[in-house]
Amino acid sequence: MKKFYLITTIAILFCNSLYSQWAPIGAKWTYENEPGGPPVLTIIESIKDTTILSKQCKVLKTYLIDNNEDSTGHFYYDTSSCPQLQYLYYDSSMVYLYDNTLNNFYILYNFNVIKGDTITVKEDSLFSGYCPDNGYGTKDLFQYKVDSLGDTIINGINLRKQFVNATQNAKWFFDYNYPIIERIGSLQYLFGHPSINILEGPVCCLRCYSDSNIFYHSPTWTDTLDCAYPIITNIKEPKNLQNNIKVFPNPVSTQAILKFNNYDNAQFVFTIFDLTGVKISESETNSTSILIKKDAISSGIYFYKLYNKSNADSYVGKIIFIN
Repeated sequence: MKKFYLITTIAILFCNSLYSQWAPIGAKWTYENEPGGPPVLTIIESIKDTTILSKQCKVLKTYLIDNNEDSTGHFYYDTSSCPQLQYLYYDSSMVYLYDNTLNNFYILYNFNVIKGDTITVKEDSLFSGYCPDNGYGTKDLFQYKVDSLGDTIINGINLRKQFVNATQNAKWFFDYNYPIIERIGSLQYLFGHPSINILEGPVCCLRCYSDSNIFYHSPTWTDTLDCAYPIITNIKEPKNLQNNIKVFPNPVSTQAILKFNNYDNAQFVFTIFDLTGVKISESETNSTSILIKKDAISSGIYFYKLYNKSNADSYVGKIIFIN
């Protein structure tokens, strides 16, 4: 019986050690940006192992899925890579991140803390490579204080959780509204957040995290929507739609007409959604024009999607409603 308990204890300790490892190869974080422009996603992936300063590290690569405007004024999504890789390792309940400028590691997360502890990640150090929220070449204090501790269960795995807040002089920090969860990191952004606002809105919050053992769907993201919605990376330019979609007038004050060539009299689904991915309206037609009414739609920037039900082609464009 004692042997059984010993084996069970060892197994539990092994499993807890396994589950607490950070950024296993294939791990993926999907973040959205704050409102301020068209939808933008920031995606971090753990892509391989490496050794830096005798530490066994995971290599993290960051991608941006952003909207681009073509010569006709229509928008399409494309993926770009941040030039700077990040290197992270885990040891004794602490997560260390490599400083590319100083050639050194520093503690990013510490799960040995108690309530009231202050974590100084960096002090008067240059921030570089934290695409897309770079530090703009300034020297900033990265510091936060532990307000409370707890735990959470994800896919049957018990993980530690912290609520933290910026200290008074911190210029880079983790926000109290987004807890830090073991294995996942801050639900705001893995590498912290600057106090400076950015043009298209800085990284706002985590939508989803996944690795070989767990999948986490953040409560800040609508459960019924895919992690990448409405940014669909396989959107194609249908030959019978390309350069033929016209919306006039745009901006729209009361109503507008969307015109396009429907060569095959196909059935199309026309959807309008806001910058957070919420569907505003949807209709079907086999005509060559669609009447768009502002009605109760609030002023602002929206996107429309025209979807061909017969061949699954689709097109996404921008529409602006004004008073």
